[in-house]
Amino acid sequence: MSDPQLIKEIKQAVTIPVMAKARICHFVEAQIFEAIGIDYVDESEVLTLADEKNHINKYNFQIPFVCGCQNLGKALRIIREGAAMIRTKGEAGTGNIIEAVRHIRSVMSNIRVLRNMDEDEVFTFVKKIQSPYNLVMHTKQLGRLPVVQLAADRVATPVAAALMM
Repeated sequence: MSDPQLIKEIKQAVTIPVMAKARICHFVEAQIFEAIGIDYVDESEVLTLADEKNHINKYNFQIPFVCGCQNLGKALRIIREGAAMIRTKGEAGTGNIIEAVRHIRSVMSNIRVLRNMDEDEVFTFVKKIQSPYNLVMHTKQLGRLPVVQLAADRVATPVAAALMM
């Protein structure tokens, strides 16, 4: 994790929200970030994992969490865990926008398919994507994820941003 003093200095130097990366399941890092007043915690796959199966219990924190996903099922499972924001992302360390595009297209195409399903089809879809029924139905009604969605990994130009939109 980054030096907490450095994070405090960054927070003092800027007027925009600051997000800090914590390793998956490393709740102590998240506790430190919350204590120093960081705006968001990104529970990140980019860093060395503390636990490859369990995530931080986000309900133990007041600070909002951002978590990555590759598809709609994972996005909704992470939202159920308490994520306030979903990051569609590329594969860690590749620097290749194709993965970010692939993941956002997967999420959005599944939402379009979901919107056209009748309620009986939704039950089968819920099993397939292994996500909570209530979140799947809420997503169906909204036509989008029920939290803010952002794109990451080499989305650094106006052209790349337009592609992601």
